Amino acid sequence: MTLNAGTTISLLLFGYNGLLVYLCFKRARRGGDYYIIYPTLAAILLAFILFLYFFFLVA
Repeated sequence: MTLNAGTTISLLLFGYNGLLVYLCFKRARRGGDYYIIYPTLAAILLAFILFLYFFFLVA
């Protein structure tokens, strides 16, 4: 993987995580709606693990 491809993937990953966080907090306005946060946090952690995999194990 080239540096440009890795940089593009990481920027898209950060944008995806930002969109997930935004949608999660927009959706979970009421006190009982915070169960939505857990799948979002799981997706962010999985994306971070994939980010580390691409940059440190593949490159």
